[in-house]
Amino acid sequence: MKCILLLFKYQKNGILLRGALQNDYQVILDFTGHNIDRPCDLIIIDAPSLLQHAGDLAARVKMEAPLYLPVLLLSHSRSIRYRLSQFKVPISGLLYPPVEKFELMLTIENLLHTRDLSIALKKRNEDLESFIHLMSHDLRAPLRAIKGFSEAILEDNLASGQPELQAYLNRIRRSSEEMEELISSILNYLNCDRRTVQKTSVSLSSLITDVVNGLRYEIEKSHTQIDIQVSSDEVAVDPFLAKTVLQNLLHNAIKFVPPKRRPRIRITGQRNQSEYIVKIHDNGIGIPKQFAQQIFQPFNRLHGVEAYPGVGLGLAVVKRAMEIMGGDVGVHSQRGKGSEFWLKFKRRP
Repeated sequence: MKCILLLFKYQKNGILLRGALQNDYQVILDFTGHNIDRPCDLIIIDAPSLLQHAGDLAARVKMEAPLYLPVLLLSHSRSIRYRLSQFKVPISGLLYPPVEKFELMLTIENLLHTRDLSIALKKRNEDLESFIHLMSHDLRAPLRAIKGFSEAILEDNLASGQPELQAYLNRIRRSSEEMEELISSILNYLNCDRRTVQKTSVSLSSLITDVVNGLRYEIEKSHTQIDIQVSSDEVAVDPFLAKTVLQNLLHNAIKFVPPKRRPRIRITGQRNQSEYIVKIHDNGIGIPKQFAQQIFQPFNRLHGVEAYPGVGLGLAVVKRAMEIMGGDVGVHSQRGKGSEFWLKFKRRP
């Protein structure tokens, strides 16, 4: 049975409401606010109690997160709706007595149904957590074994003189590497939403320098030329997510170039009143205009894996990470003539 907590200053009104609800719900009637932390599925409160217990009620609702705890306010004053923001309590519904019983019961049922949906969503999220744990551990272990055994056979020359067997072993090794990359990409995408965002003020030039240094092996191997023209302006970002964004874009700029073309990357910055815009220019294969938005969707690939390895999640991670940080990303590109990705970061207040 669903539990409803009644927080009422006017005892007569609280007793009347309890009488109307107690046949269908478990009802806790509280005139003092001492039961505000009691487990319940809905809180119904009158205006005087809201004025007295707003802080405790706001903390109670916050404590319930990520579950949704609805709060229904009953008030004789129609002007109170203009004052709700000052209480910092998320009011789910507002009714003005006298209320028809049908209207009251319908409102209560709708709020309780919404809470049920939040409980179901929490369960789905817990299932997702279990799936992520499976991806992180149980699926990676056998892949490492497959890759390790195939490499051991090749390195020990046990397949020497058998070109067909060597080809099969190489295909097994490459397939296990692709599967590992797929698992890592999916985890990176899912972890964007699971991560608790921790914004701080970070110097963009230092952030970009750290990312470039982390990609030093790829840069030297591909003989990539990088030109950085970014100021030391500070932006409000989650450093981990911001580095993930820049790593993915720079990695793509190095990878997606025509054969025998030396990658060239130019990173520029431009400030305005509230934002700092970073632009990453490359001389890669470019993107047809009709696909400029599709590339940010998960698992969207414009090229075969034989030509350019990958699983199509890098730009989806970039898009989601920028959204979570309150920024934005886009691209200007032309097929065969390179791309210019732009990132909008919030400047430090």
